Amino acid sequence: GRKPPETMDEIMKMQGKVMGQGIEMFSWFKDPWTIMMRQGPQVLSKAATGDISAVREGFSLWQTAIADTIGKLLHIPSLGYSREYEERQKEVMEAYVKFSTSLPAFYGEFYQAGSKAFDRFLDKSKDIPTDQSPESFKKFYALWLKTNEDTFYDLFKREEFSNMMNEVMKRGLDFKRKFDFSTSKYLESLSIPNREEMNDVYKAIYDLKHEVRQVSKNVQDLKENLGKSASDGGKP
Repeated sequence: GRKPPETMDEIMKMQGKVMGQGIEMFSWFKDPWTIMMRQGPQVLSKAATGDISAVREGFSLWQTAIADTIGKLLHIPSLGYSREYEERQKEVMEAYVKFSTSLPAFYGEFYQAGSKAFDRFLDKSKDIPTDQSPESFKKFYALWLKTNEDTFYDLFKREEFSNMMNEVMKRGLDFKRKFDFSTSKYLESLSIPNREEMNDVYKAIYDLKHEVRQVSKNVQDLKENLGKSASDGGKP
């Protein structure tokens, strides 16, 4: 192997190298978030003026920062005795990150549709009299309901929204599947039954109850047949 450093100069060089690598690592992790924070005020200013696209732009910046930092850390291979456990945890975390980063754009569609419906409603409600009579309130509510129904119906029938919802559902189910599997594997090392084992117990109890009921029915039928035979005097 390599000989240990013999002089203070070599020790200082090694420490400087380690510190340099640490600073480089910190800079690599910090830069994507710095870019996001630098562009954040502009995005917030656009969102404050009612620009709906700024919401999706902000979520896109956040998603990019996640992918360039945490996303890369999750792909670092694990070593040692706990490698299998750590790999499963990374898979769960990666699935969660993918799921959580798909939600903002999905919710942004609802926010955009709600804002559009509200603007349409304000524009159409100008013709409704404001005499506070029951009839005017009824027209007011009917217009609000019809405007929201039409706006969200247009949203739900868009192919882009359907694909987005499919992606959210797929990532959510993938996260749940990996989380349940990881939890089940973790519980194997503890004296706690997991869901699969409890389901086997429940099934065994259900099958046993079914067999007991069937046996009881057969015994009852046998008793009735014996009683009939005795009352007939043993005649065939």
